Amino acid sequence: MYPMKSSTHSPLNFDQLFEELLSPRRIHTKNAIVRPAARILETPAGFEIELLAPGFSKAELSMTLHGDQLVVKGQNKPGTRETETKTWLSEFQFSDFERSFQLPETVDVEHIEAEVKEGILCIKLPKKPELQAPQPKQISIN
Repeated sequence: MYPMKSSTHSPLNFDQLFEELLSPRRIHTKNAIVRPAARILETPAGFEIELLAPGFSKAELSMTLHGDQLVVKGQNKPGTRETETKTWLSEFQFSDFERSFQLPETVDVEHIEAEVKEGILCIKLPKKPELQAPQPKQISIN
């Protein structure tokens, strides 16, 4: 009748369920290892890398270019709480990450830009000017 039934408690025993949820042993003490999801797009003007970075501030993110490797790092630190605060349940996970991307030769590395907006790090990688698709030119008719 209950396919998700646990051997430790009945699904109808709410007191035991809440006792387990609020047990101090359920508190996370180790940082989780996370590999943030990425999306890579190509436009006529260049490439864009979008990297999920929820909870990361601008100060906690860094980018370094090593030859043709773009390395993105995030160092997320948990907030500080008063010492008198007792945590009963914490599902927040704070972790550092590092992702690297091999850039094609067509990227103009001198003009790479990045911004963090609503938990997404957006990296703009423009193509070298001579490789960008030419813009259509209007020709007037006399």
